[in-house]
Order: sequence, then structure tokens, then C-alpha cells
Amino acid sequence: MSQPPGNPAAGPDPVGAPARAESTARQVRRRLGIRRERVQQSFLATGAMFFFTGAVFGTWAGRIPSFKEDLHLTNGQLAAAFVSLEAAAVAGLQLGGFLVPKISSRRALTWALPTFGLALAVLGTVPNLVLLALVLAVMGIANSVVDVAINATGVAVQHLSGRSLMSRLHAMHSIGGIAGAGAGAGAALAALKVSRAGHFLPVGVLIAIGAVLASRRLLPPEIEKRADTITTRPVAGWRGGWSRQLVIIGVVAFCLTFTEGGANNWSAVYLREDLSVGAGPAAVAVAAFLAAMTAGRLIGDRLLTRFGPATVFRAAVLVAGLGFGAAVALDHPIAGFTGLILLGLGLSVTLPVTISAAGSLPGLAMATAVSRVSTMGYLGSFVAPAVIGTFAGLLTLGWALAGTAILVLLTFPAARLLSQATPESRAAD
Repeated sequence: MSQPPGNPAAGPDPVGAPARAESTARQVRRRLGIRRERVQQSFLATGAMFFFTGAVFGTWAGRIPSFKEDLHLTNGQLAAAFVSLEAAAVAGLQLGGFLVPKISSRRALTWALPTFGLALAVLGTVPNLVLLALVLAVMGIANSVVDVAINATGVAVQHLSGRSLMSRLHAMHSIGGIAGAGAGAGAALAALKVSRAGHFLPVGVLIAIGAVLASRRLLPPEIEKRADTITTRPVAGWRGGWSRQLVIIGVVAFCLTFTEGGANNWSAVYLREDLSVGAGPAAVAVAAFLAAMTAGRLIGDRLLTRFGPATVFRAAVLVAGLGFGAAVALDHPIAGFTGLILLGLGLSVTLPVTISAAGSLPGLAMATAVSRVSTMGYLGSFVAPAVIGTFAGLLTLGWALAGTAILVLLTFPAARLLSQATPESRAAD
């Protein structure tokens, strides 16, 4: 869908670009033999997949204290279970990066997401640490394959629709996480003495069933592959096609998810212990961070269409990096609360833009490029908790979190590589 380059100084055309992008997408759909309504169904199905993924982890996260209490785990034993989850997730990213371009996103999601849901159902019944670590490992592998696949299919749907969609799709993941945690429902169920099995079993089974049903409406594998070839992107093997642009975009994705993972895991501890905030307000601050990220993603596609990916990315990076960095430097509870909101708003649109940019790179199959950047990106969220914890021990937690703000700001120059991340921005050139 790339257009001949025009005047780079002209910037995006907010009036004509969407219409041109839709016209180009219409031509591609005609050549592929797929109707617009079918693409819309695939968008809704992909959004459901993002929601399910967030819901699984939200459900698990909301009941972690119950696992610690029921299985009589020490902090060290619980940390060992987390390591099992994270190590398996890293391995799963390698599997997803290899498998998704080979068999298509739809086929990968058809088995990986139901497995993810069923693993959640089984997780509620584990009686000891060994089985907890084992089931979490299965969840980690399945989740990583799902992460790679849903991003690949999301970019393909965006490509065929001619509209920016990735930010809204990622918003569904955030909404799923909030729904899974139930805005405190996990704690309420625990207080009502509802067992882990009584909670996880129905949720996991429903997610598995929903995933099977939704997968039927994803893009057919042959359409996904032909969408690559029709835009003259040769399908490359895992070893080939590692361009400089692809590596830089992958590094950017790593930095962004590293910061997000650090905030998710350490911000409540920072507020509670370093800023002497009560447990309740600290939890509210984390919820505000997630809510800000969700809100930013819900409006992100409109901003991208209006101002263009590079401009939005630069503004978002500055809001996240400077806002959170200044908050840590001020070392005050109100500043910490405000900084988390700014961090959530700033990070909200950056990862969807980065992954979309991978799908627009020439000379490489779309699914291959997206899976590689997704693999590099999500690796950041898995290693962040351990790395930040290590630096917090050597310095302070505040300084360790300040380092993540610097990491976000370092991605600012890469905005120029994201200038054609959306259909509208490519049509505007």
C-alpha cells in the first residue's frame, strides 16, 4: 500500500489522506477477493483476542495473594514461580516469532489462545509450588505466541481496512486486564471465600470457548499471506531480512515495554515504600496508570490520523519520559500520582505505532516483520521486573524507575522511522 514519496515537509493531509488510504485498501481487497465486511469481522475478532489475553492475566494478577496464602508460599518461592512464567514467556516469544510467519496468525491463535485460557482454568486447581510453576510456564509460552500472532493479524487487518486500528486493538487488551481483575473483584471473591478453582475454572473455560469462536472470523491464512505478496514483500526466513530499520524499531519496542513492565510491577511499591503512601492510594495510582493508558489508546487512532505517527510518537515520548522523570525527581506523593498518569498517557500509543511501523517496512513479509518486532518488544516487559529490582538494590527504587524514563526519551530520534506506520500516513505522502 506504499505510495510514491512526495514532499516530506508537507506532512500528513488530514483531509484527503483517509480517503486515499481507503481507496488503496479497496483496490487491495478487490485483488485479494475479500469483502470489506469480512475485514470488519476480522477486526472485531482480533479485538476479542486482545481482550481475552488481557483478561487471563488480569484474572491471575487479581488472585496472586490467594495463591501465596493457599499454598503457604514464601516471597522467595512466589518469586521462583514468577521466574518460571517469565522464562517460559521468553522462550515462547522465540517460538511465536518462528511459528506465526510459517503457519499464519489465525492458525497460531486457534490453538494458542484456547490453551492460554485452559491453562488459567487448571491454574486454579494447582496444589503446590511445582505444579504452579509448571502451569505458569505453559501460560507463558502460550501467551507469547498469542502476543506475536495478535499483533501480526492486527497489522494485516489495519492494512486491509485502510484505517488506523492498532491503538484501539491494544486498548482492548488493557480493558481485558481491567475486566479480568474486576476492579477489585478478585479480592472480593477471595473475601467471600470463593475458591481459586471456583473462580479460575469458569473464566478460563469461557475464554477458551470464546477464543475458538472468535478465531473463525480472523483473516483466512491464504489472505494474510497474499496480502504480503500483493505488496511485493517477499517472505523471508527467520535468519534473513534483519534490516537496520527493523532492528532499531525492535529496540524501540523493547524500551517501551520495559518501561511499561517496570511501572506495572514496581510503581505501587515505589509509592508505598519510598513516598510513604498508604496501600489503598498506591493501588489507586496503579489503576490510574492503567486507566490513562487505556484512554490514550482509545483516542490514539484519531490522533494518528490527524497529526501523523511521527508527530504523535514524539509528543507521547516527551509526555511519558519528562512527566514521569520529573515526578520521580520531585519525590512527592502527588507528583508520583501525576507522573504515573502522564506515563500511562504517553506510553499508550507508542507501542501500537511501533508495531504498525514494522508492518510497513519494505522487503520483508508483514507477518515476519511484525513478529520480530513483537518478539523484541515483549521481551522488555518480561525482563524489566528483575532488572529494575536489581538496580533498586544497588541504588534506590526511585533512581531505577528514573532510568526507565530516560529509556523512553532515548527513543525520540527513532520517530522518523515510524512516519509511515499507518495507512493514512502512507497515503498522505
